Amino acid sequence: MLKQLLKLIGTASRQPVFVAASALIFASFSLTLWAGILLLSAMAYTPEINREPERQQTINSIVSTEAINGRHFFGQADEEPQVIIEALPETKLNLTLAGLFTSPNQKDTGAIIIDERKQSQYFSIGQELPGGVTLQSVHKDRVVINRNGIYETLFIEDIDAPQTRFAKDKSQLDGTSIIRRRIEELKKKQVANQ
Repeated sequence: MLKQLLKLIGTASRQPVFVAASALIFASFSLTLWAGILLLSAMAYTPEINREPERQQTINSIVSTEAINGRHFFGQADEEPQVIIEALPETKLNLTLAGLFTSPNQKDTGAIIIDERKQSQYFSIGQELPGGVTLQSVHKDRVVINRNGIYETLFIEDIDAPQTRFAKDKSQLDGTSIIRRRIEELKKKQVANQ
């Protein structure tokens, strides 16, 4: 039988189809064996766990986020903007500041302003002036007005020479009395209009 098997192999070796088929069978067997070994080694693999990220996470948890939040890097939303009054431009509106009234109580602070029609009126802080602007604040020699978010100043006229505005003879009231009387008239007029 061995002789017949050797004779068959010898005959097969002379035939190129048998040699090619044998080589193909051997290659497919080798490839299947290699794939099986890879599969088994992949299933048996256990990766090493790196404990370094855990240690890094505990270090990061020591930093307090509340301390960072308390620093207000971009400012606080409720804060009023700081306005440097001396640096504000003078308004180009046709308004004249005739009188100023300052007080520690903001409700009592106001100004008398004359518009382009030469009509004077008393305004409190926050009220709208002629020209669509708002009275923002009152100071010793000027008022600050807000024109669509842009601050401008309006200076009082003749602040260096207030005595030239009013006559000083005995028959007339002094300037302070005239201003006070005019303010009271304007306040009454304003209350009557509301």
